[in-house]
Amino acid sequence: MLAGYTLLEQRQWFRPGELELGQELDREANIALGHWYATASRPAEKSAFLQYVTGLGRRPQYADVRRAFHILSHCGHAAEHEMGELHGLRAEIEERLRRMARSGTGKKSGGRRRGPRR
Repeated sequence: MLAGYTLLEQRQWFRPGELELGQELDREANIALGHWYATASRPAEKSAFLQYVTGLGRRPQYADVRRAFHILSHCGHAAEHEMGELHGLRAEIEERLRRMARSGTGKKSGGRRRGPRR
């Protein structure tokens, strides 16, 4: 699963321009990866996942840090002994998002773009 996710990232699935669809693809992939970690991955895969998400959360692009945060948000059903590590990583990434937003490094709203009302 992680290999497929990183392949999509390399092919810029998550950055297809200003299309609303790009945000939907990003959201669905984040949900799937977080769910996979919580329910189906083996110890070696979990280690690779944590390494990947940690690296994603340390990238200079706000969008990547936000993606790491959202992926971790979808790991809710992980085993209890893993929750401490996930919580610590999520708190670290959340703080980085706040600092980036305060410094103007990233998009502050993080919300969806909405078109004109019909």
